[in-house]
Amino acid sequence: YIKANDETKAQIWRNLQIFLSEKLNDSEAIDKIISSMLIYKLSNDMLSKLFGNNNRKLITNIQARITKKNHRDYNPNYLFSLEILIDLINNIKNILGIKDAYGCIKLIGKYWDINRNLKRYTKQQVTIDKHHFFRELIYKDINILKEYREKIIRKFYWLGYLLGDASLYKKENTLKIKLKKSDIHILKKFANSIEFPLNRIQEGICYREWGGQIHGYEYAQLRFSSKEFSADLINLGFLKFKLNQIGLPTCVKMQIEKARKLHLKTGSKIKWYQTIHGKYVCAFILGFIDADGSLNKKIIKVVPYYNTYITNTNLMLLEEIKEYFKINNKIQNTVDPEDDYYIIKDIKPTKKCYRLYIPPVLFKDGLMTIEELKSISLPRKRIELRQ
Repeated sequence: YIKANDETKAQIWRNLQIFLSEKLNDSEAIDKIISSMLIYKLSNDMLSKLFGNNNRKLITNIQARITKKNHRDYNPNYLFSLEILIDLINNIKNILGIKDAYGCIKLIGKYWDINRNLKRYTKQQVTIDKHHFFRELIYKDINILKEYREKIIRKFYWLGYLLGDASLYKKENTLKIKLKKSDIHILKKFANSIEFPLNRIQEGICYREWGGQIHGYEYAQLRFSSKEFSADLINLGFLKFKLNQIGLPTCVKMQIEKARKLHLKTGSKIKWYQTIHGKYVCAFILGFIDADGSLNKKIIKVVPYYNTYITNTNLMLLEEIKEYFKINNKIQNTVDPEDDYYIIKDIKPTKKCYRLYIPPVLFKDGLMTIEELKSISLPRKRIELRQ
């Protein structure tokens, strides 16, 4: 294109405009247009750069998806995503300038108007209504008005839960939560919170070695892709937390600082985690306990005693919880089996973990006082309900 004369350039862009105005499921038109492009030495790779920046094979892949029935992603009604159209507009403007690119941009806008249900980005699998479910937690000033409190408390709870039990695949912008089938009600509660279709929750069976024997267990799985949802989680420190690079997320620490200041203003009449900001923190801890916590029962002189503890690989997290809540219990070293290990080898790998016991007084004065969470949290991991 750069080496072409003005007449050839004009013909190239006329052909590009024709391409944009044609219906994409018309394979003959696509072949004809692409062939005419090649006459002027505008290859599929060059055209792909205009559409998708780094994806050099975009046009070739689209042709295959539309025309070849044996293609794994065969779709004769393929439509471009908004992401690709925006890239195309920006690239055309950068090459031609706004004035000369006007005709192409106008056609792209027409294509956009005709197809109002375009995906936001390529490979978007499931559309959830609340793509920015966690966006409010990123802001420094979180609303504490009464009518907003329940919503914010639940978001902190689910953030804690996801950090414990979810996986995030950055490249695919995919979130996955896989639990035993008996806990499917947890997935349904989260699905309702983000308006994810309940019929998309998958169920199945897998096998793992435990105690020297192979066991099959039923599972339930929630999985979806959302670029915005993924980006918000990353901004909240999800990936850094999973890599043990941070302990408590920044948004939680900010609430701790605000709770402490509010605690000082009240003349120490209440504990910091009993303030509204403290409840946000307790909601996060409660969510994490529901994901990575366990209830331990001991019999001492015929009397049952219960202890809730958190087991995780993130030592920094447990140290910060211990510090902020002034927990006297020591952090213990332990070894747990890999959560997602399946029978491949005779020797089962293990990972180094840490364990912190949560004192009953923290449940009584803080964690169990959050009325807004009683309908979604897990009673089976609560000390108070077992004593």
